[in-house]
Amino acid sequence: MKRVPAGAVILPLFFSVILMFTAACENRPVSDGAEVFRTACRITIYEGGPGLAGGRQRLIRSAFEELAALDKVVDTVDPESDLNRRVRDAAARGMLPELEGHAAKIYSRSMAMADFFNGAFDPTIAPLVRLWNI
Repeated sequence: MKRVPAGAVILPLFFSVILMFTAACENRPVSDGAEVFRTACRITIYEGGPGLAGGRQRLIRSAFEELAALDKVVDTVDPESDLNRRVRDAAARGMLPELEGHAAKIYSRSMAMADFFNGAFDPTIAPLVRLWNI
């Protein structure tokens, strides 16, 4: 029987283990949390190629920044949110508010969901929730 040099077996095995360890470290989930829309929110990225290795945390931070910006536009509790200012200004003129951008998309999709669920989901119930303090 022909003898195989130890280096021919051990060296490839060693590099295989190192490669597997590095790949496992690369794809460890990266997670972060913040308060968004007055509730706790957590974003986790489970996969990432070599190009995302250091950028996954930046990507999560960027997502939270976008969510915070959106929250400032459509927050129904903050009296100074863009949505509440538009509603207040329109009500003073006796008109319905004109929605644009994110607020218009959210309203449109919310009403489509209300239709889909035959009213079981009702995005227009907020005034009653406030009135009844529930």
